[in-house]
Amino acid sequence: MKQKASHDGALVVMRMVSALELVSLVVILTNRFTVHSPVITSSGGPVHGLLYVSTILFALLLPFPRSAKWLAVIPGIGGLLALRRARLVSMRTAVSDFAVERAHEQVVLTEDDRREAMVVVEGAVAALTRSFEIGPLTFTVPRGGVTGLIGPNGAGKTTALRMLCGLVAPAAGTVTVRSTSGVQEQAAETGSVTGVLIDSPGFIPGLTAHANLLALTRLAGWPSQFVDHALERVGLADVSGRRVGTFSLGMKQRLGLAAALLGKPRVVILDEPTNGLDPRGTLELRAFLRSLASEGITVIIASHALDEIEELCDHIVAMNRGHVVFNGPPALMASPLSAGVRCAVRDPGALVIAVEALTHEGLPVRLVDDVTLFIPGDAGLGERVNRVATGAGIFLSEISSRRPSLQEAFLELTSAGAADALDLVGTPVLTAVAR
Repeated sequence: MKQKASHDGALVVMRMVSALELVSLVVILTNRFTVHSPVITSSGGPVHGLLYVSTILFALLLPFPRSAKWLAVIPGIGGLLALRRARLVSMRTAVSDFAVERAHEQVVLTEDDRREAMVVVEGAVAALTRSFEIGPLTFTVPRGGVTGLIGPNGAGKTTALRMLCGLVAPAAGTVTVRSTSGVQEQAAETGSVTGVLIDSPGFIPGLTAHANLLALTRLAGWPSQFVDHALERVGLADVSGRRVGTFSLGMKQRLGLAAALLGKPRVVILDEPTNGLDPRGTLELRAFLRSLASEGITVIIASHALDEIEELCDHIVAMNRGHVVFNGPPALMASPLSAGVRCAVRDPGALVIAVEALTHEGLPVRLVDDVTLFIPGDAGLGERVNRVATGAGIFLSEISSRRPSLQEAFLELTSAGAADALDLVGTPVLTAVAR
């Protein structure tokens, strides 16, 4: 009887503790997806953890069958594995954050940068939620050129563009856009200075192209003549009377660009402008943006097409994990990577002879594979390499100069290894960062 009473009492205790644990879990999940109360967020986790541990301890210490005690150990093992996993993830995140912070620290603006810039961003932070923010961002956009904003998905490019045009107010730092008179203005006050196309252009399909733009000019208080001028600029004057619902994707992109140009802005901001365009449309857009820059208009584009950025832009702002890791011309971004001459022979035996001859001439040789080698240096090195190989009796089946691409430089810049970040002797994490 006494043993049964003890067993019944243990069951009551376990049921109470288990019920409290379940209630705490429900409260935490409800708060996570609805009200986001700071009190519950800060105290719910520790309370649930205490009840969770108490449940395991009571199952082990109270008079239950041995099989039940073994079952109680299973959540404990799972908890230890979860803690170990969390520790590994935390270490990796800390290493990555350290590398990004090191890169951010090296982006420093000079007086020349500020004097020549149309846009100056210094220490700007966008607080998107209580626990997630972009920045601090520091970079410049030169006047009268095309600047490319590049970065992986989630790097914060669109948020940075929204800060530039005043759609997102910085929680800290400054975003300054110069007007046509050269007077500095905060981004939120420069609606007539900037023209913006972020995300897909939204137009009323049942209205004509002219009617859609006319509605925008009236909302902004601009003259109606701006509509005809903008349509002419993007090559849609002949179809201004057609309904937008009949337009192709490329024509809608052009109409969106016309909307961005309505107020005759001095700064044009575009987010992924080549999305959905065919090769001809992409070439036409590239030529059009260069024509805007030649007129003194500052163009800022965010894009994943690094080959397009390399062809089009004369200034690059690279972002990674919410920070700016490079601010400068494309050539400077690629400068840490080796340019040189790539050579190939017909068989591995000839490669050995070629390596010996080139090394004897004092040339640094890197083996690519069993028939290919690479010699770092400038573009004029090819003639010397060919002469040395010919003198050694080796016929080169391939000889070409190699210039590091923007894509290679970007990947090198945004994939700093954990080993470099953990180097205790002070080796630079991101050697490609400048300024």
